[in-house]
Amino acid sequence: MELYFWLSLLVVRGIGPLLRKRLIDAFHAPQKVFEAKEDELLSVGGMTPKTVKALKEIDPFKTGKEIYQKVKATGGDLLTIFDPRYPQNLREIPDPPLVLFYRGTIQEEDSRAIAIVGSRKATPYGREFAKKLAFQLAQSGLTVISGLARGIDTEAHRGALEAEGRTIGVLGSGLDRIYPPENRELAERITQKGTLLSEFLPGTPPEKRTGLGRCGG
Repeated sequence: MELYFWLSLLVVRGIGPLLRKRLIDAFHAPQKVFEAKEDELLSVGGMTPKTVKALKEIDPFKTGKEIYQKVKATGGDLLTIFDPRYPQNLREIPDPPLVLFYRGTIQEEDSRAIAIVGSRKATPYGREFAKKLAFQLAQSGLTVISGLARGIDTEAHRGALEAEGRTIGVLGSGLDRIYPPENRELAERITQKGTLLSEFLPGTPPEKRTGLGRCGG
């Protein structure tokens, strides 16, 4: 199954987003990356004997299948950068995620989107303003993107939902690690009227460095 190879490529030690993209650009498919000879892999900028060894140690079918089962256990699904539903704006950045994990629906109308993010310790006025702004934008047909964090992000999602509009919550964690925990109910509401989106594998905990970034920018 092709998806297994995509998922396995995500867990190769020493191969980050930019190098993964270089490998896909060079070999055009993750299965061909795993099937490539050592000298072919070393011809890709950034690959070293150490990263080649790490790649060759993985059984892509077994590893990918295990990850895929974890994704489905979260109630989620995934799409690759070659999927026509993949957000076009995200595809155009220098190191786009090769795989996106999601719960909810991916729709073409989400190309008309705007991100609202802000302080987790916002003032009452700031929270109220974010909610009203999101409400108005969602009413006008824009998809509101935010990070499901406390404060401004939370109110942005709530405003879009109250307008019966679409909203996307970009997680800095795996789909199964909703943070903050008090937003779990909000996350479920988002899946009914939009999408929870993550570039991180199931089980990835929330950290400061994995907050709203590439997927939501």
